[in-house]
Amino acid sequence: MKKVVGLSDNQNFAQHTVLRELNNLALFKASYTTYSYKPHFHETYTVIVIIEGTGDYSHEKNKFVTSKGSFLILNPFEVHTGRSVGEVPLNYRSMYIPKEIFYKINQKFNEDHLPVFNNKIIENNRVASMILDVHYQLYHTKDVLASEYILCDLLKKIMDVGSVKVEFQNGNYFQPLAARRLKEFIHEHYQENISLEHLSHASGLSPDHVVKVFRKKYGLPPHQYLLNLRIEKAKDLLADRMPVTDVAYQTGFFDQSHFIRNFKKIIGVTPKKYAQ
Repeated sequence: MKKVVGLSDNQNFAQHTVLRELNNLALFKASYTTYSYKPHFHETYTVIVIIEGTGDYSHEKNKFVTSKGSFLILNPFEVHTGRSVGEVPLNYRSMYIPKEIFYKINQKFNEDHLPVFNNKIIENNRVASMILDVHYQLYHTKDVLASEYILCDLLKKIMDVGSVKVEFQNGNYFQPLAARRLKEFIHEHYQENISLEHLSHASGLSPDHVVKVFRKKYGLPPHQYLLNLRIEKAKDLLADRMPVTDVAYQTGFFDQSHFIRNFKKIIGVTPKKYAQ
């Protein structure tokens, strides 16, 4: 049903809870003073509410700074960071919402038609409080039907204030053809030892141009995007209780230590703790 894992030291605390009965929706509790996330993305929608302190999730031209009374919502694959700014520790709650859950809200939503949130930082204390309340209820209830109801009701409220595009777009977001081909190739071959030559051949671009085009469109160079994608795929396998060593090799990592180190940098806990 639920899987709870944690990480703590004198200045930082993090805890994941994965709800398998809700399409592996993940709940996250954290309080950070010194910890800082490297640029990364999630395959899910990400909703973050600050309880105390100020969080900076900015990356390059995207400025995502939020504090108490507001919340942040990110579309799938939207690159961001995460750190506490100021003297007050950053205490927050996050929800990682699989796109399949949106299928239950509106019949227009499916694999090719998903909501795209234009407003990322939303100053709405009422909805922020509602997110915290639903986060708490999902954490404690065992009633799947009730959980689905309160979650769907919350997401409808978030869409009302999040300036969702009227014409729902698919995951390509009008990407240039070459960039889209690069992304598709990486997703199809993420378990393999991909080289710049492979990407150049797949896109028809020079190796140098591959990096520039991809980074401009997706906010990360191809090798970092590939690493992040492998971590996202690893989360699903760990949730299915596959051994950590098998997950590392199944997702394209050359050795277990490389997998563990990068998993912790992006997710905030080690694969072993995530899998408990």
